[in-house]
Amino acid sequence: MELQDILKGLKAKATEAKKLTGLNSKHFAFRNWHTTVMQLLKDLPSSYISQVNDFKALTFEDTGFKRGRKFISSSDNSKFIQDLEAAGNILKEIEKTAKKEESNKPKETSSSKPEKPPQPSRKSSGKKTAKKTGPKKPPSDKGSRKPAKKGISSTRKKKKS
Repeated sequence: MELQDILKGLKAKATEAKKLTGLNSKHFAFRNWHTTVMQLLKDLPSSYISQVNDFKALTFEDTGFKRGRKFISSSDNSKFIQDLEAAGNILKEIEKTAKKEESNKPKETSSSKPEKPPQPSRKSSGKKTAKKTGPKKPPSDKGSRKPAKKGISSTRKKKKS
């Protein structure tokens, strides 16, 4: 996947984050959003590692123990909303960083050297070699282990009583 495609997907996910504020971290729509964002972040180049780690650090749920609560209500999801806002900011920061890097690149001129066409790899050549399917050679005697002899071992003598 190219960087431009990833950035376009992250921009769309940043706008979707605003729509998820009424949900909680257990909701299917949020989990689907989070999974796709993580997949997009995984495809980013290594120069964005700090932003990716910041996103991974977000928990999106309150981990404190609340006695007597069986269900998470939407009114008590302040941690979830804060983390969603932080996630949106991180995704926007990635987009801004990409724009800065793109503007800092020197623009190519027509006087630069023409690019050479990519050479085909060796694996893609039409020739295929046949593999041997016959019996394998026995291992060489040098350094290989021999099967145990039947009978008395010559290396260790038994004590006579």
